[in-house]
Amino acid sequence: MGLIIRLNDTASEDEWISMSDYDMEGLIALLVNACESLELTESQMALINFIQERIDMIIGNKKSVFLDIDELPWKKSFFPEDKQFLQKLTELAKKPKVLTRIYMKPDLDVVYPSLDKLANLIEQCNVASDGQGEAKNEENMIFFKFGQGWKACRDARRNLYTAERSWRGFYQLCEINKVTYNKLGTDATRDSADRCIGNGRSLFEADDDYYTQPYCTVLDKNYDKLAPWADAKRRYERTYNNEKNK
Repeated sequence: MGLIIRLNDTASEDEWISMSDYDMEGLIALLVNACESLELTESQMALINFIQERIDMIIGNKKSVFLDIDELPWKKSFFPEDKQFLQKLTELAKKPKVLTRIYMKPDLDVVYPSLDKLANLIEQCNVASDGQGEAKNEENMIFFKFGQGWKACRDARRNLYTAERSWRGFYQLCEINKVTYNKLGTDATRDSADRCIGNGRSLFEADDDYYTQPYCTVLDKNYDKLAPWADAKRRYERTYNNEKNK
């Protein structure tokens, strides 16, 4: 039952990181929230998304869910940098200010040693480089920041800044400027990131709060091209596919 972290499927049980669901959710929450002050590359964002998806899988699951470090969606060209990134997160996750960002209060006497054990598992992971230097340079033009209820993207190749925000079913995708992007994730916007994003140029809005009829409003027909990373297109397709199936 619950989430179990291990190096790979050949690891013995005494090498697993296993704890109560609550403490495991707390560990993952600390790890994810440690990213808030950082700017992530596309490959690093993919690693965090994968980890979050694994913890979400334990809800209603009667079987154990495994998070194998060797099976994370590592991009071989970025492996050394991304491995260092995850190891850094295990240390940042212990900072007192990170604990204040999560609603949970896990047993730190259990969670902090488990973060050390996780750092050791990451250190043991080894993925050979594929040597795709040109692809690496191209992919390394997309960067992300995220926090509670928001995510922002810096597309350096197009000099374009976009961000999405959501709460209680409402969702909005906006084009923002460089100044706003740089402020996001800092103490200056700790409690106002949502409002800062909302001051941008709205590209797409949707609402599905389970109490009203779901709707989508496209304010810029190129919203999915301006922000292909965002959740907007999926929300649009889900809303109108549901309408067709009624």
